[in-house]
Amino acid sequence: MLKAIKLRNPNALHVRQTLQERILQGLYPAETWLPTERAIAEEFGVDRTVVRGALIQLDQEGFIVRSPGKRPWVKASSNSEHIHVKSIPTPIDVRTIVAILPHQGHSASSMAILQGINQALRLQQNEFSLKVEDNYGEDATFSSILERRALENAMSQRAAGVILWHLGGRQSRESLNKLSDSEIPLVLIDRIPSGLVCDFVGVDDIHSAQKAVSYLLDLGHTRIGHLSHRDSASTIAQRRQGYIDALALRGIPLDESLICVINDLHGTGRSAADFYFEMQNPPTAIFTVNDDLAHGLVSDIEHSGRKVPDDMSVIGFDDIERFSRRPAMLTTMSHPFEQVGYRAARLVLQRLQEQGSGLAKHHVLLDTNVVQRKTTREYQVKH
Repeated sequence: MLKAIKLRNPNALHVRQTLQERILQGLYPAETWLPTERAIAEEFGVDRTVVRGALIQLDQEGFIVRSPGKRPWVKASSNSEHIHVKSIPTPIDVRTIVAILPHQGHSASSMAILQGINQALRLQQNEFSLKVEDNYGEDATFSSILERRALENAMSQRAAGVILWHLGGRQSRESLNKLSDSEIPLVLIDRIPSGLVCDFVGVDDIHSAQKAVSYLLDLGHTRIGHLSHRDSASTIAQRRQGYIDALALRGIPLDESLICVINDLHGTGRSAADFYFEMQNPPTAIFTVNDDLAHGLVSDIEHSGRKVPDDMSVIGFDDIERFSRRPAMLTTMSHPFEQVGYRAARLVLQRLQEQGSGLAKHHVLLDTNVVQRKTTREYQVKH
């Protein structure tokens, strides 16, 4: 009875149709994980039971494989009449652009980036196709393996250009260096590893973080914390630097104890909210490195019996909520994901026109703005 109800649910039908289209278009490539039920539910603004109903039907129709305790896996081929997949893969055409970027945890932002890439490609007189590879793994090692495989495929199959949201570590760096040294145009987005010389499109993370902290300072907060996580990505270090710079510009000494770095939301063995509220003099506002941590912090604060922003203001980074059907509540920094994809594709196309010219690499840094919502307020002295 439960399954029949789920499949008749119009929300489940919409989710199923959208996921099916993405699979057929290659946005969720064969033999890769789909986003988690939680990530899909957040993107579509539906309950996870609705998502589960959509996944049940996709499984029955042969698009995915579902196993207990595991994320759904996109099938390489199927007997379903709806799927037309060649049994023997053909090499990528020389006019194919390969986009390598994560889906899990980033599905909404990745889709926005792909929309920007497609927009740039559609404006060309010459026809280009887009192939999408997922480099998100269950851990850093698996991400590196997937990314290395995608990079090697792009080189062996003679891609016209590659756009990469880099997640890999040392395991994929050798392949990344080889691609960078080849004639295939390479543009990195969001983050760039140290020592790699290539075209890059992202946001100005240092200046954006300065804006976020300055916004809190303008609200009267002077004791501001920074919540981040352990990651070697350039974005993490630059947003921390922006936090430090904003305080210095206002003459506020840096208090290292206000910087909380965790492996995940509860990586310290206690919640981030407990970390701050156990202090003798807790911060009145927190700048988080991304929206995921911001939402987790808000949830922890409220579960502790306190209120946001009454007891603590919170500002995130990325504005992921704009992709959700649910009312947005988080104050955050906007992130022009569509423009990142568009500018990255334009750089690849420019390189194809200038091939062999030896021009210097371009670094395009896009601006962001504060999106004021319900999780911040003016500082008020408590009596």
